[in-house]
Amino acid sequence: MKINTEYQWPYHGSKLISKDKLRPFLKRNNTSGIIHLCIHLGLILLSGILIHFSTNIFLKILVMTAHGSFIAFLYAGLHECIHKSAF
Repeated sequence: MKINTEYQWPYHGSKLISKDKLRPFLKRNNTSGIIHLCIHLGLILLSGILIHFSTNIFLKILVMTAHGSFIAFLYAGLHECIHKSAF
């Protein structure tokens, strides 16, 4: 019995938008990626500092929720880097 090991990609483009209209959105740009990363890490640092110095339990819980969301969204950048489509 012969096993077919050749994989065929099932998706061959889209009819929703032309390649010419899509091309500007696919330009790679490291500068915007670095700015985005710095803002994201800054939010994590700022929320961590607020958690550390907060004395009000309700404020602490609110900031911890935001802090957890900021950390969870780090996965989005990782996911796009896996596809080599982040920047």
